[in-house]
Amino acid sequence: MRLLLRYNAPSGREAMDVDPSDTLSRSQVAFSLAHAKQDGPAEVPALLDQYDHVELPFLGQRMVKVVRWATRFVGYPYIWGGEWGLERKEPSALGGQPRPGFDCSGFTWWLLRHNDGYAWKVAPPRPYGGWSLPQRTSADMAKMTTNRIDWSHLRPGDVMFYDFTGDGITDHVDTYIGNGYSLDSSSTPGGVTIMWVGTGAYHDHFKFARRIMP
Repeated sequence: MRLLLRYNAPSGREAMDVDPSDTLSRSQVAFSLAHAKQDGPAEVPALLDQYDHVELPFLGQRMVKVVRWATRFVGYPYIWGGEWGLERKEPSALGGQPRPGFDCSGFTWWLLRHNDGYAWKVAPPRPYGGWSLPQRTSADMAKMTTNRIDWSHLRPGDVMFYDFTGDGITDHVDTYIGNGYSLDSSSTPGGVTIMWVGTGAYHDHFKFARRIMP
């Protein structure tokens, strides 16, 4: 996925996407092989530098649970409006979606939002209850931030906001886990991953963070 070798279906056709347990179609295999021949090797040095030795800081018990839950979904596809990761259907009260997968704010919801006793019934099996995060989009989450946290004061569990288009409006969100890494779902690599945000485009377009864990 980070090598851009997996086809990311466009909005409206996300049912074509695959998760880690799916069998790839012949056309998807052909897409992967073509990109591996054309583009893959150019990505390898940068990704080796980012992932050759991933080390997180000491995490408290609750944050360990969040990271362990999140990494179960690494490789799930990016789906615009996606906020659901279980094989059973998303409750109709939440809107439904063609298959399990997430957009950026949907994945943040999946990790952090508490159960509301109605449609949002993620835990169990999620091994923790979550925290108050009623806003659904990255822009709305950012608007409701009352105490903006800068890069130097980030701590694991903080919700990070970005402005990639440079128009002053938040257009991406993910969850910081320390030492320059976040839990992220984005359309460019095509799904859920542990993302390096310590340098490069993510670092350059980071605006502020929000703390929802007391």
